[in-house]
Amino acid sequence: MPNWSTLPALEHAVKERSGAVPPAQQVDIETLEQYENVRKNVTQMEQALAFDFACSAKAGQKERDANAIMQLLRQNDKELFERAPPRKGYQNQPHKRHPSDHHLTNLDLVEKTEIFQVARRMPKGAHLHIHFNSCLEATFLLGLAKDQDTMDIGSNRALMEAADLEECEIQFTIRGELGTRAEGPRKGIRRAWTRKFIGNPPKPPVLVNLFDKENFDQSEEPADKIRWMSYKDFRDEFPHKFPKHNLDTWLEEKLVYNVEEAHGVHQTAEGAWAKFNGRTRMMKGLFNYETAYRKYTQQCLQDFVNDNIQYAEIRPNFMHTNQVWSTDGKQLYDNYEIMKIITDECNRFLEDRRMMSNAPFFQGIKVIYCTPRSFPDHLIKDSLDECLELKRSAEIGHMIAGFDFVGQENAGRPLRDHVENLLQFQADCKMKGVEIPFLFHCGETLEMGTDTDGNVVDALLLGSKRIGHGFSLS
Repeated sequence: MPNWSTLPALEHAVKERSGAVPPAQQVDIETLEQYENVRKNVTQMEQALAFDFACSAKAGQKERDANAIMQLLRQNDKELFERAPPRKGYQNQPHKRHPSDHHLTNLDLVEKTEIFQVARRMPKGAHLHIHFNSCLEATFLLGLAKDQDTMDIGSNRALMEAADLEECEIQFTIRGELGTRAEGPRKGIRRAWTRKFIGNPPKPPVLVNLFDKENFDQSEEPADKIRWMSYKDFRDEFPHKFPKHNLDTWLEEKLVYNVEEAHGVHQTAEGAWAKFNGRTRMMKGLFNYETAYRKYTQQCLQDFVNDNIQYAEIRPNFMHTNQVWSTDGKQLYDNYEIMKIITDECNRFLEDRRMMSNAPFFQGIKVIYCTPRSFPDHLIKDSLDECLELKRSAEIGHMIAGFDFVGQENAGRPLRDHVENLLQFQADCKMKGVEIPFLFHCGETLEMGTDTDGNVVDALLLGSKRIGHGFSLS
């Protein structure tokens, strides 16, 4: 099979699909035997079009035996769904459970199926598209936050009644003690170039009582900004203010999509993105201190092993406003130090596994450098420069697998806006003798004829090694 690159492969596919339609031919069928023979021939041609035809045709005996077992397990799982009590719909109409229902509506059954257990244990060569902040369940970081004395919780509205719990946006942050950048050089900045990538340290928030509307409204913060409260004080007071609500359950629901939110009749892609962005802001604060970052990385690696994923490329977000604190809040880490944390934890994890006997194979992880596509040109250039410098680092360069943009695709900016910076980046990489492939998110919408729709074309022209999502390709 030819080793296609993306653009020649596209040209070949177009030629293959743009040929003349063969003329219709009448098939003479006079007997039942002729009918069965023709039908068998047509069925075989149809099967030959299936994506797995070559695998099935060339399967060895062990593969056929394994497939027979899988088909039996599928039948058992089908019976699991058939035995499940029906759900109630409009006017209490009963609806049988089906494996083809939306995943979120079937989660309680999916995790009980034998196919799911087999899939979890099967070896998976690589997981190449996973965002680092969504690798583990929400409860992991929420659990760590309880033990942090300097953790604060924020809300964009006073929490006075149940409706406020539903409508508020919640954020977290470690209360840093640095004032301004002028207080002195930070520890941990190992190269002069990293200085340009750190924004000014945020000032410690003025704390208020989120359960006191008068105190909330009198805050010095602008009306549309988050107000902050000590998380320990918040946990102490919440049960008294909302005795019918479980605090941990409520916080988990603020981070995780539910069925109605994902598939509700009024939900749109834009609405889902709005919720996603709010959750990203909430998750960012749960991540922004060293203890969480290290423990999360360790558990993430263990989770890959538990699922028999043998190699993964994670996507942390890198930007000039990244703020990861030492756990005591007295030191602020830059993107280099964040990469160093990930690298150190990965090395430690792999070293521990080398001491184990009969440990399943695990190659480790690498990092895809991601930055928001919405950034202005000068910040895009800064991010590309930083990505290149990280790649050239003797300590962490081997961990950089590629470059990508993140963020809602149709909210801008399109890849075409960044072509000049991206071409210069490729030239800089070539001059420095390093390779950092593009691994672009694109083709994530159903738009046609817009700047967003052109992202797939630009990804191909820029030589992207992969296209993330890409369902607009068809």
